[in-house]
Amino acid sequence: MGLPAAPRALEDHLNAASIHPDLRRVLLRHGCSMANALRLGRMQQQDQEFFVALLPSLHLGENLLRECLELLWETSTRDGISPRQILSDAKLLEAMEARGQDRPQRAAVLREHLLRARMPHLSSMQEAFRKARKGLGLPSRISLQHNPFFESPGVTVGFTARTSREFVHISRRLWEASQRSELLAALFHSTISPHPVVLNPGPQPGDQG
Repeated sequence: MGLPAAPRALEDHLNAASIHPDLRRVLLRHGCSMANALRLGRMQQQDQEFFVALLPSLHLGENLLRECLELLWETSTRDGISPRQILSDAKLLEAMEARGQDRPQRAAVLREHLLRARMPHLSSMQEAFRKARKGLGLPSRISLQHNPFFESPGVTVGFTARTSREFVHISRRLWEASQRSELLAALFHSTISPHPVVLNPGPQPGDQG
């Protein structure tokens, strides 16, 4: 076209062209972007084929596809195993099969599996958080939530009070929970570390002396 070559653009197109034609056709039908095609292109052909074979059974938008490809690549590189080994895990395949034809749920299962593979301590952190939250004894109307994947520390507290009396009652329950210092410390600790603290709550508010 008479335009000067852009080295990076040329390199990207050559990398995308290295993907097998059959796989490229599947990616085109899926509406895959050049950026995600390049992420896939980093993998060996057998790994590409394994991943692309899953696409028809998954509902993956561009952002979710990008996240899954990045998680897969990072875990594969860190652990020295092939992407297809990660994707062929029996628990993953069983969980996806259990979702039947629900493509969004199957995609959610894949994402969670890749997140757990990338962050192996996720389950233990979630369990430690649940245990500490339960120990605080707060009613279900008070929500205590951590960052979905512990990407940042801390706790989000939420509640709805329909009357001033309810507001006072909820505030009192939160104050009582704040006095359970070891459980509260364990709750916040669980958002930054997979290693639980040893709890010794001692007397709790309302206990008989």
